[in-house]
Amino acid sequence: MNSVQGDLVIAHIRGIYRDHDSDVRYENTHPFYYKDYVFVHNGFICNFRERRSDLYSQISQDLIQYIEGETDTEILFYMILTALRKEKNGFLAIRRVFSYISSLGLDFVGNVIFSDKNKSVITRYTTSEKDHLPPLYFTTSNDGGFYANSNPIGTPFPKNTCVVLQHDTGLFSFLPII
Repeated sequence: MNSVQGDLVIAHIRGIYRDHDSDVRYENTHPFYYKDYVFVHNGFICNFRERRSDLYSQISQDLIQYIEGETDTEILFYMILTALRKEKNGFLAIRRVFSYISSLGLDFVGNVIFSDKNKSVITRYTTSEKDHLPPLYFTTSNDGGFYANSNPIGTPFPKNTCVVLQHDTGLFSFLPII
């Protein structure tokens, strides 16, 4: 690939979490997408295998058929898509899902990007008392660009916050998640 052009580019490289038993295969690879939605996740849901049925219970039956892999990330994505039907915006849908996971008492780390054609919601979130939260930074450019990355470039995202980014204007705002 020589160049990439577009108003929104999401690049994500992630290894398998050390205690995760998912197979390395295409169906488990980020980004996940459904219609106009794209999703990546740097983090984990502890005890995912043991609580999988609780998480699946939050996914609309008509969406379950699209789940191809076996990762916590894909389940998280479809939980957010389901919540989006009730909440009508990505930020509120993510907040609903993160609250549900928290109510289960699971350690959860959720650096995510959830995007559609118009907006991106980027989070840095954890329920864990331990320091498992991967770093997340952002920078902006004079031409309206917004860049989120896990390398120490730019300004750190505050813990348990998100950014809602409007693609057409480049305007963004930080919001507390819970």
